Amino acid sequence: MIKLKSLALAGAVLLALAACGKKEEAAEAPEQVQAAAKEMSPVDTLTATNEAFKSNDLGKLLAMAMPADKLAEMRTDWDKNRAEPVTDEERQEFADSWGKITKDGAVDELMAEAEPQLAQMGAQLPAMMPMVQGMATMAVQESEDLTAEQKTAVSSAMTGLFGWAQSADLASPDLLRQALTIAHEKGKGLDINSIDDVRAMDFDQMLGKASVMMGAAKGMLDVYGLSVDDMVGSMQAEQLEMEGDNAKVRTTYTMFGNPISYDTEMVKLDGRWFSKDSMDSLEKMTASADDGMDGEVDEAEVH
Repeated sequence: MIKLKSLALAGAVLLALAACGKKEEAAEAPEQVQAAAKEMSPVDTLTATNEAFKSNDLGKLLAMAMPADKLAEMRTDWDKNRAEPVTDEERQEFADSWGKITKDGAVDELMAEAEPQLAQMGAQLPAMMPMVQGMATMAVQESEDLTAEQKTAVSSAMTGLFGWAQSADLASPDLLRQALTIAHEKGKGLDINSIDDVRAMDFDQMLGKASVMMGAAKGMLDVYGLSVDDMVGSMQAEQLEMEGDNAKVRTTYTMFGNPISYDTEMVKLDGRWFSKDSMDSLEKMTASADDGMDGEVDEAEVH
């Protein structure tokens, strides 16, 4: 349907807004980012994209990762979606979810709901974790979408992830309270009082606020000893191959104390380098959205 892609983006932003927030900083114009990207090598492109994520600059991240026409389409879809009238039901749903984290006493109420579940989870986690890890590892090894190299990288990352999870005290009420307090304080400081305020944002304003949410979400993970920025900042990249408009770059991250390497196929489009997998996924998403729009049109014609 027409609103599918923009609704998906709006949903992601609203979930982020429900977590935290603060004043957004001015971002570099996408046209500047895209122009500079045409002067970058494959390694430079991945490095700049990685830095945009580390610095919580969603606008630059999208401008680096998406072709200009696709980014323009996303901007148009956002504007179409926010021009749609808001129903009373949507307003109430937003008020209920947003108010749950931003109202006075929100942290105490949420902790009262969560503490019985935390106690139960604490008793079950030691037995559940190895079983879940085994199931996840089996799913990776049986995947038909991953190469042997990718399976090795994912399996290594999962081993580290589950090791962290077993030592992170995920059932700790004190840690959850700290994380919820971050969400509450950031949410209270954000000038969002209704879904109408969200709809009033233009695309750049939305990206600015979402960029802030990226950083705040990382801060909440920091409470549990998981530093996303440390992992991202550990990236090392080297070009392995280049032939015409195709290249291969090996990136290595230190994750949970272990180096994890992954080879990225790169393709040059309109003078810029992109991840081939990302472009393939983007095309599939576009095709799926177009199919949904065609189905909606057909249904409208029937009725």
